[in-house]
Amino acid sequence: MALIFGNWVYHIFSIFVKAVLLIRGVRIGRKFYVQGVPELIANGKTGNIVIGDNVRIMGRVQLKVRENGKIIIGDGCKLDRNTRFVAANEATLRIKRQTNIGANSIFNCGADVTIGEKCLIAGFVYVQSSNHGIQKGAFIKEQKHTYGKIVIGDDVWLGGYCFVNKGVTIGNGAVAGAGSIVTKDVPEYAVVVGNPASVLRYRQ
Repeated sequence: MALIFGNWVYHIFSIFVKAVLLIRGVRIGRKFYVQGVPELIANGKTGNIVIGDNVRIMGRVQLKVRENGKIIIGDGCKLDRNTRFVAANEATLRIKRQTNIGANSIFNCGADVTIGEKCLIAGFVYVQSSNHGIQKGAFIKEQKHTYGKIVIGDDVWLGGYCFVNKGVTIGNGAVAGAGSIVTKDVPEYAVVVGNPASVLRYRQ
């Protein structure tokens, strides 16, 4: 559409999409902007999805709440195309202000996940706050999950294809290099790389 009519068409489209989401019960702030159609999947309360002021959605995204899960997107955040956000059980996924989420990233939250202010989350990042049990003698898909909250501090940069496992805290200002598998806590301002991720150096 923008190729034919210019980017102004998205501003009109955003008003329409916002109206539809408000009718569905989603709470949305001022100056909402969208270039795709958000997919809303609610086996819980749509009112548990809160989108702040000046949020920009740059393509199709999926917002899914189950049970009493909550998704809270802070002011000034930018969500790129094909991103997926799931909050289940009693979990809250909270993305604080002015954080950017890259394309094709996934956040599966069976326990609380908090992402700090002004973070850069690159494309194809996977954040998972639950795991299947893997005891032998039963199918893995039938075993109970284990859970652990994830806290990602302010000013954190996660490179492309990072994986963040349940129970991890990443300190303010930390950097995880592309492809890092983060399975334990990361100190503030540390630069970590590898599988499993380990400290390479500290930001100066």
